[in-house]
Amino acid sequence: MPIFGIGRSICVLLLGLNCYSCAHRTGSSSDITGKQLIEKLGSGWKAAIVDVRSGMEYTAGHVPGAIHLSFWSPLFSSDSLNADKEQPVVVYCEHGPRAYIAAYGLRHAGFKQMYYLDGHMSQWRKDGLPIEIPPQEP
Repeated sequence: MPIFGIGRSICVLLLGLNCYSCAHRTGSSSDITGKQLIEKLGSGWKAAIVDVRSGMEYTAGHVPGAIHLSFWSPLFSSDSLNADKEQPVVVYCEHGPRAYIAAYGLRHAGFKQMYYLDGHMSQWRKDGLPIEIPPQEP
């Protein structure tokens, strides 16, 4: 039976918190601050940056170079991420729960180096870090 409305949101939040708790207990994921991410990328670090927010959130502004894989899309799957499974993956959403669930799925699909953007997009904006906005279609 499908879950709609607030019930779905509560289920996603609880699952996200559980995934976050499991990931941090097992040490299979790490947090990376926005400033650390910029520094590492500037020094040649090759990572896939994955934004799992909605399309509307993504087009309003995202981390430069981020790949958009909407968490809410019925087509969301780890197969959508065209990256080497040995390559580091930095995943974020607006505040955390969607990213934790998505990373959980990506980890089970074989991606080995998972990072969460510390504070997610809300912290990125608070820190005044660069934001990429895709060009508008005419």
